[in-house]
Amino acid sequence: MQTIIEIRPHFGGWKVFGAQGGEPYFSEREQAIHYASTRTALRRGEIRILSAQGGIDETIAFDEGSDWGARHQGSFDLA
Repeated sequence: MQTIIEIRPHFGGWKVFGAQGGEPYFSEREQAIHYASTRTALRRGEIRILSAQGGIDETIAFDEGSDWGARHQGSFDLA
């Protein structure tokens, strides 16, 4: 089974869809990516980052047991 998590622009910030327990909102794109990546533990699928028009701007694949955070460490700044 594959998990799809989408990150979409939403009222000046970013909303994460596909996460259990709601649709969290973040003011920064990188914060939304980090949150989505923590939701991928022991799963298989991808994170899709969408444009304001609804097209896919970026796709980040993940698979069971992969350490997404370690592989992408330093690729964005959460400060």
